[in-house]
Amino acid sequence: MSNRKKEWREFVVVLTRTAAGSVRLQFVPKPPLQSFNGRYRQLAIAIYRIAIACEQLCHEVELDFVVSPEAFNNRVDIEASGRLSDALAAELVHKAMLRAGLEDVTVE
Repeated sequence: MSNRKKEWREFVVVLTRTAAGSVRLQFVPKPPLQSFNGRYRQLAIAIYRIAIACEQLCHEVELDFVVSPEAFNNRVDIEASGRLSDALAAELVHKAMLRAGLEDVTVE
């Protein structure tokens, strides 16, 4: 296993919603890690790779959206003009993770 694959396994992506109902991918350290201290570069790479994949997928399915990666807040927000169903959001995230090469990351 490459070191990169091992690094991706150090965090979990939690699929949540913002107060406005937009999809949020929140990155959290996988236990026993307590923080991302020393791993910010790997985290930023993952966040931007997922954001790029989300942008591409949303464009392909003609979804009116804004993808907002925030590496400093450990998250990616996907704001659609209409509310994405939980099933569609989960499918979008799953496809984005595969496209970004982060299939080994757990999504909760």
